[in-house]
Amino acid sequence: MTRTQRVQFEAELKAAAKRPALALYLLDYDMPEKNREKVQAIYEDSRDELISLVGVMNPFHAEWREDFGDELGENFTEDDLYEAVADGYISDAVDECNYECAEEALRCQLSA
Repeated sequence: MTRTQRVQFEAELKAAAKRPALALYLLDYDMPEKNREKVQAIYEDSRDELISLVGVMNPFHAEWREDFGDELGENFTEDDLYEAVADGYISDAVDECNYECAEEALRCQLSA
């Protein structure tokens, strides 16, 4: 990893700590094992919070259901949620809602 790549990675790692959905993207990076463990820990710590964001942010949830129709139906699973996070749907839609409030709550939970 070059110095530039390392600096970029460290910046994204800090962002992932603030916005846990980003940790999913970072797991695809080629990185030293030590860094991978940090990213994996952020992701694992945030799984429940990411799931709860779907239920808490009703405007996002309704918009998402409208976009994907029956795909999300009653059989919507945790795996579907993580696939959507990986595809960027959650982070994009949460940005349209009041993400700052949710982000602050997540940050408090992750730092506890």
